[in-house]
Amino acid sequence: HDMNYLLDPITVLIHIALFIPKYKKDPLQLCSQLGITQAKLKKSLQALSNCDFIILGKNQFEVVSVYSKSPHFGREHPLTRTHQTGLKSTLMSRLNQTAEEAKESFVVTFTMDDKGFNASKEAFADFIKKIQGISKSSRHEKLYQLNFDLLEWF
Repeated sequence: HDMNYLLDPITVLIHIALFIPKYKKDPLQLCSQLGITQAKLKKSLQALSNCDFIILGKNQFEVVSVYSKSPHFGREHPLTRTHQTGLKSTLMSRLNQTAEEAKESFVVTFTMDDKGFNASKEAFADFIKKIQGISKSSRHEKLYQLNFDLLEWF
């Protein structure tokens, strides 16, 4: 079941979108928002149910409950990097279609030593915790994605 979830970025987006009350109440709205068919939505909802992320009702598009367990798998999961690559590819497609005022995008290349790299990784983790807190205390109305990559080129 993990594979059906992790290897399908649209299913991941649907999962997160279901935390928004209007989409939980009427998941069919996601078809137009994500450019998918009802058949795809049904398949994704079933995958989410199989992973115990949601409970479906009698109607195939009725979401009774969305569990708040984390949809993110750790780096130790064998599919994590493939999952992230799929999400990033989907994001790049969407990024090109998004108006400038509706996004914040940047790329920076710089030099530092190993000590700076480790300090940057710690700052990165602190920032992610801060964003998670902001997200949890916000009203769930829109779907956002944030990506950062910090890597050593050579």
